[in-house]
Amino acid sequence: MSIDLSQFYQSFFEESFELLEDFEKTLLEIDIDKYDVEQVNTIFRVIHSIKGNSGTFNFTAIRDFTHVLETYLNQVRNNNTRLTLNSVQVLLNSTDCLRVMLVELQKDLTVDVETENSKKIIELVQSYIDRKEDDSYSGCEVKADIEKINNELDDLSTEIKLPNRIETTSIRVSVDKIDELINNVGELVIVQLMIQDITDSFAMHKLQELKEAVSVLVNTSRDLRDGVLRIRMLPVSYVFNRYSRMVKNLESRLGKRINLNISGEHTELDKTVLEKISDPIAHIIRNSADHGLETTRERKKTSKPEVGQIFLNAYYEGGGVIVEIGDDGKGLNKEKIKNKAIENKIIKPEDDYSDDEIYSLIFEPGFSTADEVTDLSGRGVGMDVVKTNITDLGGSIDVHSIVGEGAIFVVRLPLTLAIIESQLIRICNQTFIISMVSIVESIKIDESNISHVTLNSEVYKFRNQFIPIIRVCDQFKLDKKLSREKYLVIVDVQGKLIGLAVDELLSQQQVVIKNFSQNYKKIEGISGATILADGEVGLIIDVYGLVNASITNWAGNSKLPDEILEAGD
Repeated sequence: MSIDLSQFYQSFFEESFELLEDFEKTLLEIDIDKYDVEQVNTIFRVIHSIKGNSGTFNFTAIRDFTHVLETYLNQVRNNNTRLTLNSVQVLLNSTDCLRVMLVELQKDLTVDVETENSKKIIELVQSYIDRKEDDSYSGCEVKADIEKINNELDDLSTEIKLPNRIETTSIRVSVDKIDELINNVGELVIVQLMIQDITDSFAMHKLQELKEAVSVLVNTSRDLRDGVLRIRMLPVSYVFNRYSRMVKNLESRLGKRINLNISGEHTELDKTVLEKISDPIAHIIRNSADHGLETTRERKKTSKPEVGQIFLNAYYEGGGVIVEIGDDGKGLNKEKIKNKAIENKIIKPEDDYSDDEIYSLIFEPGFSTADEVTDLSGRGVGMDVVKTNITDLGGSIDVHSIVGEGAIFVVRLPLTLAIIESQLIRICNQTFIISMVSIVESIKIDESNISHVTLNSEVYKFRNQFIPIIRVCDQFKLDKKLSREKYLVIVDVQGKLIGLAVDELLSQQQVVIKNFSQNYKKIEGISGATILADGEVGLIIDVYGLVNASITNWAGNSKLPDEILEAGD
C-alpha cells in the first residue's frame, strides 16, 4: 500500500524553515578563532536533517544542495579542515539560497531545480572541500564571488517574502499549557454538573447555592479563556533572533562595527502581534545602524568604543508589553528636525515644543532630515508607516534622544488582539465599543465650549486647548433624530487629541473581538464586532480609521484643517 506523502508537505516546509533558523543562529554565534565542536555538530545535524527529509519527498535539488554542505561540515567536525570567515559567510548565504528554493517549491512543487545562486554556492563549498586547508585559497576572487552572491540573494529577497516560523499555520504548544487547559476543562465539567444538579430540583432555598456555583463557573471560564489565549502567545525571540543576521549584513554593507544586544527574549506576545510588529522593528534597527551609529572614525574622535551598540529589549508593563529599540550613536539632531519641520510647514517658527515633541516629528509622513538617501533607510523616511502599523495594533511609539549618546524608541503593545479592555458607548440607540488604550478621558459636553471653525468642523475647548469634534452619529450616517449627544470621549490618535461625541457612557469590560468575514464590505472606522451580554452585536470602533475618514470629510485630504490646527495652537 502506497502512502500519500502530500499530506506531510506542510510539516516538511515548516520544519525546514525552523531548522534553517537554528542553522543561521548557530553560525552567527560561532567564534572563528575558538569555536565549539558542539556548534559544528549542531549545524551539521540541521543540514543532515534537511537533506534526509528532502530525499524522502524526492526534492532532489534541495537534497543535492544540502549534500555538498553536509560533506564540508563533516570534514570540519572531523578536523580535516576548519571554518573560516569566508566559509561561514558562504554557509550563511546558503541559508538564504535554501529559503528561496523552499519558498519556490512551496508555491509550486514542480519548481525543484537548481538556481544560479545555488550552483555558485555549491562551487564555492566544493572548493573548500577540495582544498582541505585553512584559508589559503581565499583571496580577492573568492571575496568578490561572495559579494556577488550576497547582492543576488538580496535582490531575490526583495522579490520573495521569505516565510518565518511565526507565519506558519501551526504553533508549537508546550505540554504545560495543554495540561493547564485540560485541568480547566475538568473544573468546568464539575461546575456544570453542580449547576445542573441544582437546577434539576431547584427551590428558592437553593438560590445562594446557585449564585456560588455560577461564581465558580465565571472564574473557571475566565481561567479557561486565559489559557486558550496563552496558546497563541509566543516568545519575542521568534522575531528578535532574525535581526542578528540582518545586523551582520548591515555591518558589511555599511563598513561599521555593530553589536546587537538582545534581552527579554522570553517575553511572550500574541502570534498576530508578533507577525505585524516584525517589519516596524526591522525598520528602526536599519535606521539605527545606517544613520544613528557613527562610523568607526567618528566614534574614535569622540572617545567612544569602536563597536557601535544596538539594544533590543522586551518586558511586561501593566497589561501589555514594552519593546525598546535603542543605540549608542549620535542621537537625533533637535535643531535639524525643528528646522526641517518649519521648512515643511509642519510647525511654525514661534511654536514652543519640548524636546520629545520635536523628536516625535520624525513620525510625520515623508519627514526626513537625511542629507543623503540610501537604499537602506533614512532616519525618518517611512517612520510614519512604522507608527501607523503600531497604532493599528492598538499600540503606541515614543522616541527619546540625547545628543552624542544615542536614541531609544519605546513601543507599547497589547498582549493580544483577541480580547480588549473596552468602553461601551451608546450612539443613536446602538451600542459601540472603543478600546480603552485609545481613550484619554470622557467628559460631559458643555455647549459653551464648542466653537464652529468651518461649516463642517467644530472644536471643543478642553483644558486651554481646542480639540476637533467628531459627531460619530453623522460619520456612520445613523438616524440623527435618535441622537442625544451628551458626552465627549477624548481619544489620542498619533499624539493628537480628538473628541468623539456620544449619547451615553455604558460599562467598561473585556470584549472578544470577532473579525468580519470577506463577505462583508469594509466600513471605514469599524474594525470588528463582538457579542454583548444581552446577545446583541456591538460594533468595535477603529478610532484611527474613524478619524481619518472624518478628516477626509473636513478637508478632502489626510491632514487636519488648518483652522483647527491654528485653534489648537
